[in-house]
Amino acid sequence: MGLPVRVLRELVCPGCGHSLSIHHDTARRYLLCESCETEFSMSSSMVSFVGNLKEQEATTLTFGYEWKAFLRGAFDKDDVFGLRSTETKEYFLSRVGLTQSDLAGLKILDIGTGSGRIPKSLQDTGCHIYAVDIHKNLHLVADELKNFENVSFFQADLFRLPFKDGFADIAWSSGVIHHTPNPAKAFAAIARKVKPGGRIFLSVYSKDLHHYRLLRRLMPFARHLPVACTYFLATLVAVPAYLAFNTALFLVRLMYHNRKPPYRFLGFEIENTRSQSYRGILLNIFDQIHPHYQSEHSVDEVRGWFTANGLSDVTIVESVGMVGVRGIKSRQPNRILAGAVAVSGRHTE
Repeated sequence: MGLPVRVLRELVCPGCGHSLSIHHDTARRYLLCESCETEFSMSSSMVSFVGNLKEQEATTLTFGYEWKAFLRGAFDKDDVFGLRSTETKEYFLSRVGLTQSDLAGLKILDIGTGSGRIPKSLQDTGCHIYAVDIHKNLHLVADELKNFENVSFFQADLFRLPFKDGFADIAWSSGVIHHTPNPAKAFAAIARKVKPGGRIFLSVYSKDLHHYRLLRRLMPFARHLPVACTYFLATLVAVPAYLAFNTALFLVRLMYHNRKPPYRFLGFEIENTRSQSYRGILLNIFDQIHPHYQSEHSVDEVRGWFTANGLSDVTIVESVGMVGVRGIKSRQPNRILAGAVAVSGRHTE
């Protein structure tokens, strides 16, 4: 892997925080921590910092299955969770509150990169993206994008991120930390990596009644099945869901054709009335029923994470289906409160 020197300088051992250096022998290349003598493997496209995941082992396996299936065409690649590939850059910019010209030269930490859609959408903006995920098939995503000069991939646990504190200009995490055992602690770990004056955008599941999350409640057994069985179950459920959802969306379009979203329908709030493909619905269903950890959060709760971790200018940019919040890292974060919020974070299953 052609790891740029500027990127290597930002890396530290996730165990002891010491700097790392590149080493190689006849069979492999790796990063070495001279302090604790831990080695981290390097491939042609990424660095792996994943060790003993303990309670997150299921997360790396099931999300690895999801994104491998995505890359192989099992799901809709053009409409991912209601967002088309051509819309991703504008979505990113609107959420972080910047223009494309603002991104040149910035370091962007993409927490939970998944299929790599953020690096794909920002490849022509002049920023450098540190794409992080825990899932076991991240190497497939990294291989697909290995010719992108502005992105570096890291398989890592977000509770033990292998970067210097205060290195990133922007941290982005959309739909990720609610799949961890302690979302508040996860947010605190992300916030530490952002420099004073830098920005964070976070989105997590809201407490709203939501049609896809309702399926998780109706099938709580699904996350305990072998992941291939869970996927097969999702393919079956997606057939009636395709008919029901698109019929409902058609009715909403008729009822609210001259009004702006969000729309109310049968107790649900709907923002996007665009017809959905079967494979797009399949991804949404599978994404809901397979995770081991999944939690929902209120606007006030997420705002509290931002305030406690030293962020100001906190702005709520999404509140239907997802709680999306943006903030700017203050010069003097309240470390005492940040620690208190991290300890009080929920443990959900």
